[in-house]
Amino acid sequence: MTRAGGLPPPGPPADTSGKMKGAAMRWLVVVLGLAAAPVAAQGLDVEFDVPRDGEAAGCASSVVKGLKAGGDGFLAVRSGPGASYAELDRLHNKDVVAYCARNGKWIGIVYGNPKRKGWVHGNWLVDLAG
Repeated sequence: MTRAGGLPPPGPPADTSGKMKGAAMRWLVVVLGLAAAPVAAQGLDVEFDVPRDGEAAGCASSVVKGLKAGGDGFLAVRSGPGASYAELDRLHNKDVVAYCARNGKWIGIVYGNPKRKGWVHGNWLVDLAG
């Protein structure tokens, strides 16, 4: 198909094999999947100090416990001490964290490998005997 003057129509060339459509669909699925995933690398809105060596050795160990299977099933890690702060990650029952700071009922934690920081509600943390 051509336009007046012998020029091709505007836009991408027609792909009769379906390869372009398949590639575009795979790209769209990847982009949507990334957009839906929590971003663990996002910075904190409310920072807290990690005692001593920066590896959380000066913090107390705690475990996530008490999340109901019929509920959300996760503990949101947030960028600050409150539910209005952005969700950075999710923890589940039996995940171990280092308890490093407190702001009301919210706990500043270090967790994971590589180490990440965030805030969680203290109702779902139980101190580990050390």
